[in-house]
Amino acid sequence: MTCGAYEAAISTNRFQLGAMAGQMFFSVLAIATNLRLLAFSFKIIYYHDNFKTFVRSLVVFNMVHCVLVITLLSFHLISWALLPPCDAVVPAFVCVAFRLPIIFSYVMDSLLQFGMAVERAIATIRKETYADCSSFTGYVLVGFLSFVGLSLAGFCLRKYPFGTYLIYCSGASETTLEDAGRMNRIITGVIIFTFFFTIALFVYNIRQLRKRTYDSLKRKSQLTENVTTLKLLLPLFSFHLVFFVVFSLVAGILDYFRESLDPIDHRGLVSAVYLIPVYNFLSPIVVQEILRYCNRNRRQKLTDVRKTNHNENDVYFDMYHQLWK
Repeated sequence: MTCGAYEAAISTNRFQLGAMAGQMFFSVLAIATNLRLLAFSFKIIYYHDNFKTFVRSLVVFNMVHCVLVITLLSFHLISWALLPPCDAVVPAFVCVAFRLPIIFSYVMDSLLQFGMAVERAIATIRKETYADCSSFTGYVLVGFLSFVGLSLAGFCLRKYPFGTYLIYCSGASETTLEDAGRMNRIITGVIIFTFFFTIALFVYNIRQLRKRTYDSLKRKSQLTENVTTLKLLLPLFSFHLVFFVVFSLVAGILDYFRESLDPIDHRGLVSAVYLIPVYNFLSPIVVQEILRYCNRNRRQKLTDVRKTNHNENDVYFDMYHQLWK
């Protein structure tokens, strides 16, 4: 591209400037909501350490995404404002250095939720002993899923135009759009599978709990925890499923009409439909409210258990109790 083309890409695409400002705004808000969830996660006492590991991992990846988006877009906006168009371009390898971890953290949102479902499946299989397990299982799952997520991010960017200079570091350039679409279809499949797999786990644990044939208190306690945790996860997974299916459909429609759009307009629309910063802002609120609601219910149940129901027959025994004091 010539300097004139770079200048046109900056000056005429007001739509993209607004989209970039919106992404930065919601990323700042997302940092605040994720920090609140992180602080709240240390107050959770009713759930297994592996579950807490996944919650904190979600926060970490959301924060990484937010910080990198703010840094990259701020750099672009400042460069465009202060430098001539030909000096505001960025080497492709710098773009990849930012976009690879951004896409990686985006993918990990879905993979970690799949990991949560797997963790509950392990808890369902190991009813007798899971309560005594350390958080090692959680760390192994997070590590394995991180490897898968990094591989998917690398696959998405494998055709990035290395050796060129770009006026905007897009995660979905002309050369990577096809692979990005494939990656999104894989992620959408993982999300749908996670949702229905979690429903199946929930139904199974409910049925086991209703049989009331427990070999030990540990078995009953683990089944109860499974039901409570899965009941917590289902609203989160429902929100995640709806958001990402809509996001994928919009991205697919935009890709379908790519040939009929001006490249500058297409890039602006791609920026506008990238709503992941909005998701990163909303998802910690959803998680925290669900956890808060479940904590209230558990505290109420403990309070109800400690209550004693007095009746008229208690008067007789209370009199003898007072005499023997």
